[in-house]
Amino acid sequence: MQVRNATPARQARRRQIVDALIGVVADDGYDAATFGNIARHAGLSSTRLISYHFDDKDELVRATMSEIFDRIAAHLDAPAPADPPTSALERYVRSAIGLSSTLPREMRALAILFLRHRPSSTPLWDRPQEDAAVGRVQEILQTGQENGSMRPDFDPAVVAGAVQRAIDGIPLALALDPEIDVDHHADQLVDLFTRATAAT
Repeated sequence: MQVRNATPARQARRRQIVDALIGVVADDGYDAATFGNIARHAGLSSTRLISYHFDDKDELVRATMSEIFDRIAAHLDAPAPADPPTSALERYVRSAIGLSSTLPREMRALAILFLRHRPSSTPLWDRPQEDAAVGRVQEILQTGQENGSMRPDFDPAVVAGAVQRAIDGIPLALALDPEIDVDHHADQLVDLFTRATAAT
C-alpha cells in the first residue's frame, strides 16, 4: 500500500487504519465499520486522524481492498515453470481457494466489502489487478492448448474468467455460511475445470 510522497510514519498510520477496518469488518460486519469503531480498533484518539489520511470512506475502502489484493498476491503459490499446464491450473485453484484459510480475516473483509459497500463514484478496485488474476489463468490455459495437453476448441479468455469467478465466489459463500467445506470446493473445482479443458 504505497502513497505518493508519504513519509514512513504516514504509511504506517494508514496501514494501521486499514488493518483496523479489516478487523472491524471481518469480526463485526460492514454496519460496524464506522469511523468511531475503526478509530477505537486502531487505538486512535480521534476520528479526525482517519479523515487526515483518507478523504472519505470510499478512499479508505479502496486502500483497504488494494492492501488485501497485495497480501493475496504475496501468498499465492505461483506455478513452477516446469509444471504441466494441468498441474499448474490445479496448483493455482487450490492456492487461491486456500487463501480463505491463510488470510481468513482479509478474505472475509474483502467479501463483505464487495457485497455491502457502495462507492459514490469510482470503482472499488483497479482493473489491472483483476486483469492480472485472469491473465495468469489464461496463460496456463494457452500453454496447455499449445502443447496439446488441453483441448484446442475453448476460448482461454472466457474459461480463465470462469475459473477466477468460481474462485472469487468462495469468500462470498463463506461470508454467508462459515461452515462451508473449502477443501471440498477446491476438489470439485479442480475436477470440473480439469475435465472441461483436458484434451480427449
